[in-house]
Amino acid sequence: MAAPWYETGSKAWKYGPVIPDLYQAVKKWGSGPVRETLPGYHAATGVFEDSDRELMSIVLSSYGHLGGLDLSNLTHKKDTPWFKVYFERGGRERRHAAIPGQLIKEHFDGLLREAVP
Repeated sequence: MAAPWYETGSKAWKYGPVIPDLYQAVKKWGSGPVRETLPGYHAATGVFEDSDRELMSIVLSSYGHLGGLDLSNLTHKKDTPWFKVYFERGGRERRHAAIPGQLIKEHFDGLLREAVP
């Protein structure tokens, strides 16, 4: 069974949150589009539970109109997992400090509660 989405090994790097394995896989494209399927990252089969479809719809309607810089800025806001680890938990002093999966989950659960009345 795959690990939950929030248990990705996220790190608090200087310029924002990073999943190092994913970063290594896509860095050759720079700011351009990724042009091939990444090893270890498989395309979705298109079979989703209704709750998954609902969540994807909420995410797309909330963030789909934003560009990369806008999305990046969202990750740097006060009270985000990256901000908490980097500024409040000593991440600046420890290179690539881990962002706990539970902190990520709690943050996005809160955003979901705000988005769904």
